[in-house]
Amino acid sequence: MAPLWRLATEVLEAREPAAGASRFLELLHRDDRVPEVAAPLLPEAVLTISWSSTVIATCRLRRPRTVLCMVSEPGGEGRRTAEALVELGARALPDEEALAAFPAQAAVLGADAVGPGGLVNKVRTGALCRTARGRGLPAIALAGETKLVPVDLPAPEPFERVPLALLDAVVLPEGPVGPEEAARRARAAPLHPSLAPLLEELARG
Repeated sequence: MAPLWRLATEVLEAREPAAGASRFLELLHRDDRVPEVAAPLLPEAVLTISWSSTVIATCRLRRPRTVLCMVSEPGGEGRRTAEALVELGARALPDEEALAAFPAQAAVLGADAVGPGGLVNKVRTGALCRTARGRGLPAIALAGETKLVPVDLPAPEPFERVPLALLDAVVLPEGPVGPEEAARRARAAPLHPSLAPLLEELARG
């Protein structure tokens, strides 16, 4: 989602398309630092949602004692996440059961995009964050720089936009930031002028 806009921006702003593509690959490589930065922030028991390669890599580094995954219907990507983390004893739980019991010390999630007004991720991500907040537990989002976009992208089903205020931290390659700083960085994310009208039209759509 968001990385495609960043790739287009880098290519359009470079003198040569190959140079823009190379710059984008450098950003992706920088984003690979997020698991290393995020791992020390995870407690011994985490609850996640859907599928996020960044969350999976972070859990493999941190190795929490308990890793629980919301099944994440429709689609059931949480089962795939549990299978990917089988060496940690990860289990997939039905969505409503996971939210009702919340058998973890933190909610940990990925992001398809982070805009000034919120984070786009699988439906029920908002419910996960609100449940964590209601129990006094942190909700932590893991997002690379390429996920930042200066305009809020649409969130068609089965996705939703989650207000950044529901998050305790957004972990970027250089470290965790609070919701206000995450919004500021999203607003400052580069976007080629020729792409702005299309992105704004999509955001209105």
